[in-house]
Amino acid sequence: MSPRIPPERPLFSTPVLWAIRLLSLIAMAVSGYLVYTTYGHTTVAGCDGTGMVDCDAVFGTAWSTWLGLPVAVGGLACYAGLFVLSLFVGRPHLTAARWIRTLLVMLSFVAAGAGLWFAAVQLLVVHKLCLYCMGVHLTGITIAALVLWSVLRHRSGKPVATNRVAALAAAMPMSAPRVSAAPPQTAVGPSLAWAWSGAGVVLALLIGGQLLSPADTYDIKPVTLDETIDMSQSPSITAVAQSTPSDTAQAHVVRRVPTEDTATGEPTAADSEPTSESAEPRIEDSQVKPASAEEEVESATPTVPALAASVPTPKAEEPPKDTATPAVQEAPRPERKVSFLNDSLTIDMYDHAVLGSPDAEYVVVELMDYTCPHCRESHEVIKKAQRKYGDKLAIVIMPVPLEGDCNKYIQVSNASHKGSCKLASLALSVWTLKPTAFPRFHEWLLADKDQVPAVNKAIIQAFKIVDGKQLRGLSESGEIDARIARDVELYAKLNKKYKNLGLPVQIVGDKILSGKLGADKMSRTWEKELGVASP
Repeated sequence: MSPRIPPERPLFSTPVLWAIRLLSLIAMAVSGYLVYTTYGHTTVAGCDGTGMVDCDAVFGTAWSTWLGLPVAVGGLACYAGLFVLSLFVGRPHLTAARWIRTLLVMLSFVAAGAGLWFAAVQLLVVHKLCLYCMGVHLTGITIAALVLWSVLRHRSGKPVATNRVAALAAAMPMSAPRVSAAPPQTAVGPSLAWAWSGAGVVLALLIGGQLLSPADTYDIKPVTLDETIDMSQSPSITAVAQSTPSDTAQAHVVRRVPTEDTATGEPTAADSEPTSESAEPRIEDSQVKPASAEEEVESATPTVPALAASVPTPKAEEPPKDTATPAVQEAPRPERKVSFLNDSLTIDMYDHAVLGSPDAEYVVVELMDYTCPHCRESHEVIKKAQRKYGDKLAIVIMPVPLEGDCNKYIQVSNASHKGSCKLASLALSVWTLKPTAFPRFHEWLLADKDQVPAVNKAIIQAFKIVDGKQLRGLSESGEIDARIARDVELYAKLNKKYKNLGLPVQIVGDKILSGKLGADKMSRTWEKELGVASP
């Protein structure tokens, strides 16, 4: 009777093996969710962009992609590989057992190395954190620690009977004494040399690709809308009441676009201005009771009146009426129509908020949000690029608030965009009442790229520029809400035509430009698409 072949001592203990499988599944699920939000351009749940935690800021950098592919895709593939290999690593009699274990060790080293790299990038370069990403990185480092500990522990065991020794014992005569209790044989271990080398090559490709070939953080696409949009007339106030919120829309994603056209012919108050600068009511901060933290974050209507009514406005003395002076007929509002996107979009330069002269030779349209971090960051870049061209270039500002109070396509508002409807309403109100003051107020709202001004402070600043009574009356009229709804609809139709469109968006001639550009690249794009040249 031949001697019994001793069992193999496993490379991984049962608890360690199940821990690797469970951690791999968790990392797979999180990586898959990040892939979904990247391609679906949805807001990451719970990542509100306050303080250091800002997933949008992390995903908006070149470090979030590798040669045009989101790094979350690579993470999903890596952890899926770890999970599948962990299902076979405990089967000792497979011919490829040694290479299965070597590949599992290699992928665990890749996961840990990539985790350390991306964690360092977020902390030292981006200065923002994605908690989901950091969780995946920590999971990868934990898996690598468990794998390495198991391999080193396995290697430190004493050599015992091998297959060759067992075969020799089987060939011995039957009279030889039989070994009754043989210790377990050592499992075929992985090759650490191959695992380290393979992981080093993968990490070198990952890091080298990001350093030597950084991904573009912008996109330029030619677009022709499916329908002709005429925004050369003032929006209808009734359009706001007719629009209904979407039940399925998510933040930053357009699920449906209504078929009705929101542009009709209501008169505008664009030329309404105070008669003199000295007649503007001014309020100092000490005159206004500051809002508490609870009041500032409390949900409110998208218009200004609720907050504006709480601000005391000094009563300006009404000038005596001169009954002898005949009424002067108001001059007709100027008009200048400009077409974009292969004539599928038309706007009136005198019916939109403009930085620069409405009669400028070249025009760029920007859709933005005052609480959008990318919009605030690109503001300085736009100013720097615009200064090159002086009066030749004008930029039309169309606010698209990322808040559900005034944007029906946002079902769940991100906390970082709280107050965006009110800030957009204030900006357009200032432009309506005093167009020449809009650039100053627009600059004030975007002055600090990292800090969005509080709504109550923005109201006080607006009261320093325009008449408070006129501001409240305009807000209550619904005209500003209609303008915001019209700009939101334009963004919705652009997003329907060109998916995954994030703010800010520029309409430059027949193309749309989205993402983050440097000043030089932006200038070259303007010059190429518009033919504008430096003075």
